[in-house]
Amino acid sequence: MNKRDKLEQIKWRSRRSQLELDLLLTKHINTLDINTVTDEELTYYANILTYDDGYLLLLLQGKTIDTSSHIQEIINKIRIHF
Repeated sequence: MNKRDKLEQIKWRSRRSQLELDLLLTKHINTLDINTVTDEELTYYANILTYDDGYLLLLLQGKTIDTSSHIQEIINKIRIHF
């Protein structure tokens, strides 16, 4: 799968039933530049999308920190849009 297809798939998976998550994730993914985002970043972001909405919201609110520094780095990038 090429990077453009992966990004489109991730955009679709970023839609959440919880409005706050939906807005944050969609805003973040729409700001990603296909020319600068790495495959590694897309992989970590896709991993975040497997998280339970409650846990993901706690991460984005800064109420908890993920044990993976790579995941936490992506979370911090998303939090910029708060």
